[in-house]
Amino acid sequence: ISRTLADKPDGRQTGMARLLQRMVSDATARMAQAVPGLQRADSQPETNCGSGVSESRCDLLLRQVKREVALLMEVASAGTGGVSKDSPVVHTLCSRVESCLLYGLKRYPGFESMLLLQRVAADCPQAAGLRLDGGSGCCAWIRRALLSGCLASIVEHLAANCRRLYEPESIVGDACYGPLLASLLGSLS
Repeated sequence: ISRTLADKPDGRQTGMARLLQRMVSDATARMAQAVPGLQRADSQPETNCGSGVSESRCDLLLRQVKREVALLMEVASAGTGGVSKDSPVVHTLCSRVESCLLYGLKRYPGFESMLLLQRVAADCPQAAGLRLDGGSGCCAWIRRALLSGCLASIVEHLAANCRRLYEPESIVGDACYGPLLASLLGSLS
């Protein structure tokens, strides 16, 4: 039986909730050192992210990714011999990551996340190294990158080179949210 990730009724937190809070605090601290003048999003209510992303939409997408990362870590640490690549937890995490990657993406007719991978593969060795042998289905390349441990590197590359692929209000293109997403995914490697 899976433990809940939220606070327990008596106010105590589960081990995974504490671990997730520590991971987010560490990632925020690293970002504060890397970007001078960076402030916590919760210190200024009802404001926008650095590039004008709606805080509620941005926070919602990142909160969903955080929740799925924590759940995946909990399932992996349960001692059941690891997480299957076909696990619903992996599928949900991949779809949440895809939502973050597609938010604010400059789109063309029929553009999807697989085309994003193909465009990035030209100058990102981790993306070029992904082999999708008939791996069809929702978020196939994200799942493959997650399981091979290179998804965080690809997201970091996208965040560093976001100008040509993303609108200014995107999550990946934001100075604080893009690296935060990569850091959350890096904790799974």
